[in-house]
Amino acid sequence: MYNFKPTGELYLRAMKNFGRLNDGIYHCWKVPHCDLSWPGDYEGRALLGLISQAQVNGIAPVYLKELTDCMFERSAEFGYFGDKFDNEIINEQQLSGNSWFLRSMVELYKYNGDERALDRVRRGIENLFLPCIGHYNEYPLERKTSKDGKESGELDKLNGRWLCSTDIGCAYILLDGVTSCYELLSYMGDDCEKLETLIEEMIENYFKLDFLGMKVQTHATLSGLRGVLRYAGLAEKPELIEKVKNVFALYLSDGMTENYENKNWFRRPEWTEPCAIIDSFAVSAQLFDATGDPFYMNIAQKIYFNGISASQRSNGGFGTDKCVGADSRDTIAIGCREATWCCTMRGGEGFKYIIMNSVKEKSDAAYVNIPASGKFESQYGSFVIKTNYPYEGKIEVVSKDYLLPICVFIPDYVGKVTLNGKEVKAIDGFVPVFGSGTVEFEIPFVTDKNVYLHGNLVLCGKEKIEGEYLPEDKAHGIYSNGESKIFPVREAFFPWDDIENRVYYVMKGLN
Repeated sequence: MYNFKPTGELYLRAMKNFGRLNDGIYHCWKVPHCDLSWPGDYEGRALLGLISQAQVNGIAPVYLKELTDCMFERSAEFGYFGDKFDNEIINEQQLSGNSWFLRSMVELYKYNGDERALDRVRRGIENLFLPCIGHYNEYPLERKTSKDGKESGELDKLNGRWLCSTDIGCAYILLDGVTSCYELLSYMGDDCEKLETLIEEMIENYFKLDFLGMKVQTHATLSGLRGVLRYAGLAEKPELIEKVKNVFALYLSDGMTENYENKNWFRRPEWTEPCAIIDSFAVSAQLFDATGDPFYMNIAQKIYFNGISASQRSNGGFGTDKCVGADSRDTIAIGCREATWCCTMRGGEGFKYIIMNSVKEKSDAAYVNIPASGKFESQYGSFVIKTNYPYEGKIEVVSKDYLLPICVFIPDYVGKVTLNGKEVKAIDGFVPVFGSGTVEFEIPFVTDKNVYLHGNLVLCGKEKIEGEYLPEDKAHGIYSNGESKIFPVREAFFPWDDIENRVYYVMKGLN
């Protein structure tokens, strides 16, 4: 189990999702096949979400044996889901779906050492992925689709030898899967020379994509970036970091909504997809780790507090929303009540990322990147965090025996910061606390990306958001102009009842 155990809101959100993932809709063994158009996708995401949560909360999934037995049975013939690989008709949805399956196998092996999982990783790489060597050089860089695509993508038509999906670019979701397998197999001492060849070919051709012109799916884009970042660290190729930063900057400018959700495709702002929103958080956090640039942790916080939080439903699942922005609309509303086929399951891994990045221990200090109430324990001792952040700028650290400094991240909108009542300066985005102490700062009313915010919380209201707003309840991020109120968008779709009928203005000053 991970060292940080959250309490309060983060704990409640994560456990709500964990409970949802144990519901009957994810009892995959009770149906013959879950989704033949995306082989391995449903089962893989379900197991990956459950294992991810178990890794940070220490609670074993209720039906782990039934789910894994089912998955091993269905993948027994080839070591992966679906038909035998055909190098004349390469089904990119099969590659994408099995990427999630093998990701789940990697995490299952890490979780409980199940040797069957290691077998599936080895056989899946050998029988499905390595045969793709040489063919990613032929991945179509121009797309003329015959279908518009739905919230669950569908196969379109043959482009050369590639049977492409309306989720344009989903063949590069595999970068996340193959690099995860590469990490495990390298550790196990396997010969990974051919796998390296495949990864290098995929990365080279990934960066040839015209993301805007092809209208690439942003989920595929971000999953690809996660894989590149993992490989950059494993293979010690820092030159890849700059390429990742460039594509992520493109996502921030053209693929992200003004309330930090995503547009499902570049230049097609039709709906959001929490799978991609979670990926965008992960990429931000990975870039922060790789560069130390506070910009990326500021973005990560905004993605969690707004994009991820607003798209989580009251039952713990996740659903799509309408896109907000100058190229779409100035209101936020529900797209679908819950995306049970993908996004709810991705929520499990999303909360793992959030919890793991909330507090990170390094050799010199513990870094509180995303302040959340909870307890951290390690070989250096323990400490407790008490906070109502991001609503209030007060983070109390209580430590009796923790041996390292505890560094608290300070958002970029903050002016004056105090530690135990005395003004201090943030160093590289952090204020160090030695032992116990209380870090405090004001949460201001700010504007960013053409929206009103309470610090890092995007605000919305039932009427047009214009004029001067003054604090009414800063402990809950509520403001008023005397006639209407605005409040954090993350509160917009709670509770669960009648969410389909709710529409809120997010942007300011647009007609």
